[in-house]
Amino acid sequence: GRIRTADLPAFVRFHTHSGTATRECEPGCPYPRSPCRIRLTMSDNRTNMKPERAIERFLTDKKPEWAESTYYNNASSLGIFREFCDEADLTNICEIDGFHISDFKKRRREVGGVNEVTLYNDLCSLRRLLKWCN
Repeated sequence: GRIRTADLPAFVRFHTHSGTATRECEPGCPYPRSPCRIRLTMSDNRTNMKPERAIERFLTDKKPEWAESTYYNNASSLGIFREFCDEADLTNICEIDGFHISDFKKRRREVGGVNEVTLYNDLCSLRRLLKWCN
């Protein structure tokens, strides 16, 4: 009846009712009145994936949940980030760190000439992607 760790993807470490990602309870769950939550943590065995592919999968996953304008805005922001990844020779989404994000911000300000609100929205889209990949 309980959720077995072996049945969950590798990035899911444990089942809790106080985590962040929700899903339906399985039969026999000790907390049937509240939705199960699965806490996600970084795995040592993260999947190597090109940023382009990760963005594509993320947008495909989120499209049914978002309004058309939300999808378009995120796709536009992440398209710009994909171009940055190509220029920076980032071949694995798991390689992205704070220095890359800082470089992306700098590039958007200097080369893209965007205002702070647009930059904020671009970074929110990037944060959603990285959180989803995590």
